[in-house]
Amino acid sequence: MDIETVLITGANRGIGLATAELLGQHGYHVILTSRKPDPEQVDVSDGANVTGELADRGLSVDFQYLDVTSQDEIQAVSGYVEDTYGRLDVLINNAGIKADESPDGESRPTIVKTRIQPIRNSMEVNVYGPIMVTQAFIPLLLKSDNPRIVNVSSYMGKLSSMTRAWPGYRISKTALNAVTRIFASELRDHGIKVNSVHPGWIRTRMGGPDATYDSTYGAESVTKLVFIDRNGPTGGFFEQGKAIDW
Repeated sequence: MDIETVLITGANRGIGLATAELLGQHGYHVILTSRKPDPEQVDVSDGANVTGELADRGLSVDFQYLDVTSQDEIQAVSGYVEDTYGRLDVLINNAGIKADESPDGESRPTIVKTRIQPIRNSMEVNVYGPIMVTQAFIPLLLKSDNPRIVNVSSYMGKLSSMTRAWPGYRISKTALNAVTRIFASELRDHGIKVNSVHPGWIRTRMGGPDATYDSTYGAESVTKLVFIDRNGPTGGFFEQGKAIDW
């Protein structure tokens, strides 16, 4: 079989970028995607530039700008992938936000005081985005011999250990896990495997400097669900390849 093609959303930094690098090292062709850079966020890497850096190191990579909340951009990128590669083997829905829910500078915003707009913003990116992206790429995934979808979720969305603080992020990740289960059920007979992954508490801009692990650890957790074969699991929630509860 020829080289497999993987598309990763939100791959200009953090877990997405580390995953792209790791998969490239394992011989996959990786299409990195991310939003166009915001001039007001000077600390955010342009995905086109980081892709060039990976290419300079000999990895098989490509790049497309993609805002997962834009139906037009999603359709444009899916059209590009179809015209260029003819199929997609793996879709990794990694793009996500942890919206500012603090009305008064609280370090751990509560649902008692949080504003509703940040919750809406979290749902747009963390839930509706993956739904729209997945819908758009299903026809190309069906052309693969072993199609896989990986949704990057979080232990903060686990109902079994749900607790206080960051309600928008928690609610959106719980909803994303529901999206995983529904897609897995509906696509099971088509051979498309759909799983959620908790990458770990990772030292990224979202996870913060005090997090336990670096981006490589998160990438390893994600890629274990890329490496599964046709008999691999579907509809599960995993950390480092081990099933965890919801």
